[in-house]
Amino acid sequence: ALGDAAVVVCAVGASESELEWSAPRRVDGEGTIRLVDAAAAAGVRQFILVSSLGTGKLGFPAGVLNLFGGVLIYKRRAEEALERSGLSYLIVRPGGMEKPTDEYKATHNARLAPRDTLFGGNVSRLQVAELVAAAVAAPEAAENKCVELVAETKAPARGYEELLAGARSEAA
Repeated sequence: ALGDAAVVVCAVGASESELEWSAPRRVDGEGTIRLVDAAAAAGVRQFILVSSLGTGKLGFPAGVLNLFGGVLIYKRRAEEALERSGLSYLIVRPGGMEKPTDEYKATHNARLAPRDTLFGGNVSRLQVAELVAAAVAAPEAAENKCVELVAETKAPARGYEELLAGARSEAA
């Protein structure tokens, strides 16, 4: 039961390989929104949603993902449900995660940007997981924020908690 959970991490996504056009609506949209609603009803302390770069403001190359059943539109609807829910939230919008391996971070440091400022870039799945783990460990640094995450060779090496602490809160 969600009532026993202090933190919910949602990192679901419709499979791009199945080419079922309703999958983004069902998984990225409706399914995630149902999880947000259940978490709010259960009194969960923090909800972390791994979404996608380009979700809030379409641009090239991230916007190309919308060709797959409108996935970015449905991910944004889930983000909006989370923002309205009253839950403490962190929305993580990672760049492309297809090519980089977990060794990617040996030469590419994580960089956070405010919502709707990046339209391309890559990051390893491990770097996304490490950011989420830092948010769970330091929830006050991740409260009510939406961040875009990429990794770059010229980004300074910083800890994930430091990156989160430097991101702007969207609390009213």
